[in-house]
Amino acid sequence: MKNIFKILAISILLITSYIKAVAQTDTEFWFCVPQVTWQHEGDIPKLLITATDIDADVTIEMPMESNFTKTTLHIPANTSQTFKFDDYMQCPSQGAKKGTHQEDNILESGLYGESCSIKNKGIHITSTALITAYLERGWTNNDDIWALKGKNAFGTEFIVPSQNTYNNHNFGNTLTQENPNAWNAIDIVAVEDCEVTVDLTAAISNYNKLTGNTTTASNLIRNWTASWSSKHKFTLKKGQTLNLQAKSQAASMHLGGTIITSTGNIAV
Repeated sequence: MKNIFKILAISILLITSYIKAVAQTDTEFWFCVPQVTWQHEGDIPKLLITATDIDADVTIEMPMESNFTKTTLHIPANTSQTFKFDDYMQCPSQGAKKGTHQEDNILESGLYGESCSIKNKGIHITSTALITAYLERGWTNNDDIWALKGKNAFGTEFIVPSQNTYNNHNFGNTLTQENPNAWNAIDIVAVEDCEVTVDLTAAISNYNKLTGNTTTASNLIRNWTASWSSKHKFTLKKGQTLNLQAKSQAASMHLGGTIITSTGNIAV
């Protein structure tokens, strides 16, 4: 009986390991780079890409952003390469622009004033053979990686997770372009032309006129009232992105539980 249980446990482990590996191995990926306040100083975002058992020619592009240079990497079988986005954003710790705000930053989604704005920040990776890839942010207080899921990240219905225990850090600054604090946010990238419906669980910031409803430019979500509907629609073209930033830094006002649906494939 013990041997049966051992065999069963090993089988489950192998199956789940296989599923995990398949889920992160693909020839096409869509994503965008989440904004991290420059006051957390750190390294430029980078991609680590690994070829499997076949050489891979990997193309990295931002199809809707003309200032991004399409790049192709040749990655031999069973090796990895790193691609750094040095030319597309500032990095205070390296002395570039000293990070006053989004100067020269065409990369990050969710810069000051971009909540509810449609931007051209979708990043597209294609490969001639199966690869794995992850995005790394090596910041002092936001050190993290995102394992890219390939086509398994594409879908038309999402429920957004979020922690609701810790507040976002407030640097004690007045909210200005030069002094951005840290905020809870959602980033959406369109894999194809589509209309996106967002059913919010909390108030969001909006520095620009909302798209897809009758809201006037002066009636901002940052001035949220109980009479507001939580649903809003946005029309995105392939490669465009949408950032939704929480109005409050309080953990209880994070955007977890928000439901996102779309008429075409998106990644969140």
